[in-house]
Amino acid sequence: MDYLDPQILQRQTFVAMRRLLASEAARSPIVVIVDDAHWIDAASRDLMLYLWRALADLPILFVVLTRPVEQKSPTSALLDEV
Repeated sequence: MDYLDPQILQRQTFVAMRRLLASEAARSPIVVIVDDAHWIDAASRDLMLYLWRALADLPILFVVLTRPVEQKSPTSALLDEV
């Protein structure tokens, strides 16, 4: 594979993470901890939002640790969604 479109690669990464967490949660409840979320970038924010929505019915607890953030940051957008 010489080249993969960035959007396709991102989608494959999102699906792989969803499948991994869903597989683990099917065996027993899990906790996903995101530390220093105030440093999160837009791509990581999009992944977290995707996972929260896609895995909402599974026994997964997401714990997000952050410091106070600016109003127009990827972290504030993430926290507004949850």
